[in-house]
Amino acid sequence: MVRLLIAVTTTVYITLFAGAFLAIDPQKRRTEKPSVQLSAPQPTNLDARSMEPENMPEKEIRRLDQRIDSLYNTAVQTLGVLVAILVFLIGLAQVLFGWWIKSQLRTFELKVEQAKTHIEAVYLQKVGDLDASVVKKLKETEVALEALVENRVRRVEALAEQKITEACSRLESQLSAAERQITQKGIEAGVSLETRLEVKLEGAASGLRATYDELIQTIGPADLTQRGKLFYLTQEYSNAAGVLTTSLEQNAQNCEAQYWRGLSYKALGKNEEAIADLENVVAGSFAGKNRGDVHLQLAEAYSRTRNWEVARQHAEHALKHDVSDQLKAVRLIADCLRSQRRYAEAEEKYDECLDISKHDNSSVLGKGLVLARQGKYREAIDLYKRELDYSRDSNYLLYKAGAHWMIGEREQAWANLNDAKITNPRDCKIYEEEARLYVEQAEEHKQLENADGARTSFEAALGAWHTGLRLSPETHKPIVRNELCQCLLKADQAESALDVSKEACDEDPKDARNFVNRTSVLLATKRAEEAVNAAAAGLTVDRIGLPSKIWLTFFHALGIAFVGTTSEVLQQSAKELRTLRDTPVDFWPDQWNWSGTKGLLLPQSEMLDPGVRSVVEELIRDFS
Repeated sequence: MVRLLIAVTTTVYITLFAGAFLAIDPQKRRTEKPSVQLSAPQPTNLDARSMEPENMPEKEIRRLDQRIDSLYNTAVQTLGVLVAILVFLIGLAQVLFGWWIKSQLRTFELKVEQAKTHIEAVYLQKVGDLDASVVKKLKETEVALEALVENRVRRVEALAEQKITEACSRLESQLSAAERQITQKGIEAGVSLETRLEVKLEGAASGLRATYDELIQTIGPADLTQRGKLFYLTQEYSNAAGVLTTSLEQNAQNCEAQYWRGLSYKALGKNEEAIADLENVVAGSFAGKNRGDVHLQLAEAYSRTRNWEVARQHAEHALKHDVSDQLKAVRLIADCLRSQRRYAEAEEKYDECLDISKHDNSSVLGKGLVLARQGKYREAIDLYKRELDYSRDSNYLLYKAGAHWMIGEREQAWANLNDAKITNPRDCKIYEEEARLYVEQAEEHKQLENADGARTSFEAALGAWHTGLRLSPETHKPIVRNELCQCLLKADQAESALDVSKEACDEDPKDARNFVNRTSVLLATKRAEEAVNAAAAGLTVDRIGLPSKIWLTFFHALGIAFVGTTSEVLQQSAKELRTLRDTPVDFWPDQWNWSGTKGLLLPQSEMLDPGVRSVVEELIRDFS
């Protein structure tokens, strides 16, 4: 379009130039005009000389000049028009050529885009075909493995069925013969029918036991390992452990059997046995599992025994050996660091977890806890607030309530706690936190000598503890009962605390935590001798962890101090206790609540012998 405008403008300028040129006087354009002399009329007969300018009449010369000027003007105008037309055609040609070039470029770009689309479609088709092929191969492999396992299981079951059928046939014939003999002898000796039946059942049981033992001996270790693995995958952990133990009796170097038995023990809560098996697997050459995954299983087992440092080391080994679940390994390292109270390092690890999975629930909660432990309550609140926009999780509301409480924002704390109860009304942790807040509120009322407010808050706390106890799982009930008993002691309801602690020991006498709670309540209610006996009984139970062992030893030392002993004996007990306490670097006294007991023990210690009292006060300070 610009080129066309230039062409038209050029044409106009040339036309104006031509008109201006033609406007010049023709007399001035001639360089020389011939001089003409007037004379008498010439002869009329024309000859060659008469046509020359000097011989022509002036009128004729003027007419010729006009003719020449007219021809000249016509020629110039024609030339101007031709030049204008030429310039216009040139501009038009340029415009048309530009349009043609643009159309060619658009066509080329369209073809390029079509080619890109075609290439992408072909690429996606090839990738899809490759994915489909890989998935198909994986499915075929999975089906083949399942068929192999199923065939082995069927073969073993068929063999077992055959053996059992043969044994039953033999037993049936033996029983028939025995029955006839017993019946005959019984009739002769006056033996009752019940006695005869018992004899027959005992014979059948022993025969089946012998057949089972014979069957086990005929099955190879590999088949037993596969069967144990199937038991584990179907969550029959006891059967899995038994079958895999039989497999290891036949081949003690079977790392695969050790691996699956270790997982079975871990699922059964037998962490020490699980650790022993998995350590052997790590030291061996089990090719059936990623070594990083074995280290991760070991890390989880060690963390359950509260051996955080070794658990963290195995989790780090898992990352070095390309563990399949990287997020789980990093999160376990962060949890171990948090349990060791290395909060700054734990915060960094939780950030790594959130880089892997932005909204990982456990990592968000873990980071919020370490922020709170460092006094960064506002940062913790902001973290929970952001996550609540993504997921309405009751745990976020619960921990956010605790952070608000710690910075004195009580209304926001109660509001978030109520929202958590509405979101998940069957979460025992919510009622436990509610009870703790009520207890703290009651103690504030006591300091202000507001007896009615303290009583009301304690009643609300006890109601929340009872609700939490009803909703909590069996493994968590000892902890809730301990908190409930401490609340009862603070509320001056010692008899109720004694009843609750006794019921717990009667219901589950194999859990040492119930004896820790019972001993604590007995000491608080001035029953030192009973406390010593309860602590001694608790130290002998099967299910006792190292923290419970430390607490029972601590309460036992306090008990013998209040029963009556010398300072030398008590110092020896205190020395043994410190040695035991120094064993795990991760033992923290504030992980078990004995605040109610401590508040009642301190006045009692004033009546002790000065030497004994100093040891008792030092022990109490160490566990505060």
